[in-house]
Amino acid sequence: MATKITGTNTAAAPGVTGDDADTGLFYGTNEIGFSTGGTSRATVDSSGNLNIPNDSGKIRLGTGNDLEIYHDGTDSYIKNNAGALILRDDVIKLKAFSTTDTYLEATNGGGVSLRWDNSTKFETTSAGCTLTGALTLTGGLGMAASKYIHGTSGIDFYGDSGDAGSKLVTLVDGGFKIKDSNKINFGSSDDLQIYHDGTNSILDNNTGDLIVRCDSDDVKILAEDDIVLRDNDDSTNFIHCINGGAVELYYNGTKKFETTSNGADVTGRLTTDGVFIGDGGDNDTSLSIGANNDLRLYHDGSNSYIKDRGTGVLAIAGSQIDFYNAACTETMIQAYQNGAVKLRYDNSIKLETTSSGITVTGTTNSTSDIKLKENIKTIENSLDKVLQLRGVEFDWKESKEHSIGVIAQEVEEVLPDLVHETNDIKGVSYGNLTAVLIEAIKEQNEIINNMKKEIEALKNN
Repeated sequence: MATKITGTNTAAAPGVTGDDADTGLFYGTNEIGFSTGGTSRATVDSSGNLNIPNDSGKIRLGTGNDLEIYHDGTDSYIKNNAGALILRDDVIKLKAFSTTDTYLEATNGGGVSLRWDNSTKFETTSAGCTLTGALTLTGGLGMAASKYIHGTSGIDFYGDSGDAGSKLVTLVDGGFKIKDSNKINFGSSDDLQIYHDGTNSILDNNTGDLIVRCDSDDVKILAEDDIVLRDNDDSTNFIHCINGGAVELYYNGTKKFETTSNGADVTGRLTTDGVFIGDGGDNDTSLSIGANNDLRLYHDGSNSYIKDRGTGVLAIAGSQIDFYNAACTETMIQAYQNGAVKLRYDNSIKLETTSSGITVTGTTNSTSDIKLKENIKTIENSLDKVLQLRGVEFDWKESKEHSIGVIAQEVEEVLPDLVHETNDIKGVSYGNLTAVLIEAIKEQNEIINNMKKEIEALKNN
C-alpha cells in the first residue's frame, strides 16, 4: 500500500492516507487526529487530551474488547466484560461533578463510608459498622419515626407505640426471643409461620409443600414424649412415634403397620417386591402364618420346610399343580384338576392315574425281603378261602365306567387282613391276593395229583 501526503489537512481530506482518500491522519494547529470515511474519530490536542468527538466511539482495551469506555449521548460508561473491574489507590472517592460532595470514600487500612448529602450515614469500623439515622429495609423491617431499636440488653423491636407492651422481638447473644403467639412469617402471603402459642410450638405451612432438606448428614426430630404427624385439622394420624414403644403408620386414619418388641404387626395386605428371611427353624425366625403360628415356612441352613402346625389340613390348591427339581428343569409330580396325577422318575412318567384306575410304565415292585419279616408261615386252607370269594364285574357309580374285581365287604369276611378302610371307604390289597391264589393253586394241584394216582391205580387193577 502506498503512503500519500497531500497539502490538505482536514478530517474529510487527511494529509496522510492509504488507498482511501478520506481515511487517514490529519493535522492542524495544535491538533493531530484520525479520520475514517471523512469523519474525525479521535484527536489529541495541545493539552494532551485524547478526544473522541462522537457518541458512538469507544475506547476498547483487551484482546476481546474486554474493557470499554464510552458515552452514548446520554450517559457515560466504564464497562468491563471479563474478570473484575479493579480500582486501585490508598484512598478511593466517588464525588459529585458539580459540587464537592463525596458519595463513597474507601481508605487503605481504614473504613468505607457511605454518605447522603455529604453526611456519613454508614461506616465500617474495626469493630463492625456504624449506622447513623434510621434503617429501612424494603419489604422487611421498617424503622420509621414510631419504631426504634433499643440495645441495653439486646436489640429490641417494638410496635407502633414503642412502649414495653409492644415489644415484638429481642435479639440477644445466641439468638432472638419472640413473645407467645407472635409469629415469624415467611412468604408474600405469610405462607409459612413459626410460633409458640403458650402451650405448643407450631410450624404452620399454608401454601405448597413443606420441605425439610439436609444435604450434609442426618435429619433428626427430637422429642421428650411422642412424635406425631397428623393432618391439618389435627384429627387424623399419619405417623405416631411413641417414646419407648411402637412406631405406627396409618392409612386414612386407620393403623396399618406397627412395630412391636418382637418385630412388627401389619393390618391388611402387605405388597412387596420380596421378603428375605435368614436361616432359622420351627421358631420365630420363620415365616409364620395364622393366629397361633399354624403354618411355618423356613430354611434351617440345610433343608427347606413347609410345616403345618395347627388344626385342619395343609391344602395346596390349583387347577394344575407341578413339583419341579431345584433348577426347574425336570418335573417330578403333576396333578390336574378333573384329570390325572402323574409321578415321574428322571422326568419320565412312571405312574399315572386314569379315569379307570392307574397306568404303570415299567415294573412294579413290592418290598418282600425275608430280612424284614418274622412269624412266617404258609397260608392254610387257601383253596377254601378262594372258593368263598366272588369275582364280579360292575360299573363305577361316579365315572360310570365298567370294570371287574371283588367286593371289599365280601373279601373282609374271608380275608380281613386284605381289607383297609379310609374315610369310611373300604379297599382291597389286590396284590396280596396273589399269595392266597398261589397256595390255592398248589392245594388244587395236590388234589389233582392225588386224583391222578387214584385213577391210575384203578386202571392197573
